[in-house]
Amino acid sequence: MLEVLEKTVNLEQVAMIGGEPLVIDFHDEMLEKIISLGMAHRVSVRVSTNLQSDIERKLELYSHFKKIDLSISVDGSRETYEYIRWPGKWQKIINNINTLKKHNETHNNITYSFTTVVQNLNVDNLHDFIVEIEDLAMSENGPYFHIVQRKNEIEILPKHVILKAIGKIKNYNNYKFFYRKNVLNILNDASVKADNLNPDKVKSFFNLQQEFDTLRGQNLFE
Repeated sequence: MLEVLEKTVNLEQVAMIGGEPLVIDFHDEMLEKIISLGMAHRVSVRVSTNLQSDIERKLELYSHFKKIDLSISVDGSRETYEYIRWPGKWQKIINNINTLKKHNETHNNITYSFTTVVQNLNVDNLHDFIVEIEDLAMSENGPYFHIVQRKNEIEILPKHVILKAIGKIKNYNNYKFFYRKNVLNILNDASVKADNLNPDKVKSFFNLQQEFDTLRGQNLFE
């Protein structure tokens, strides 16, 4: 990769995904190489990250680049985040976002968005999480959310939990909530499926979750 960088004459973008790019030495080596070649001022770098590393250590490198775009994977706030993203810490997310905001006061070259997987473990926290992130990361242009649904069996939740979440999100009038439609489509689909629930699916989920809890020293029911 470093040899390729030495030969390129028209590099404009670099994307780093993982794993976790911020804990890999090559993340720094690659950026240092681009800087040494005198190209950083015209290169944008996109990094997919859980933002659990100390972002302040990367800012000197980032300050040389045209743009740094961080795609932050975060699936809830507070206890919900720390259960789903074990052993991640919610306070670390907050501290790092505040560090990014401070950096942008002088350099203004870092943007960030949030990729969130809607799942049965965060439906009851989803509204509060989005509000908290919007208050924390508020800027003229964001924050942006990429709402994702994988096979997360939201329909195994009690239906009243799904409907309560739908009601909260429908009543949330913040003008930046342009991803509302996507969230509501996911939850409405799950509420329909909840009427024809397969009990084996519920048992399978809790059996798997119990294995995770045993390995992690957690307890879903807490």
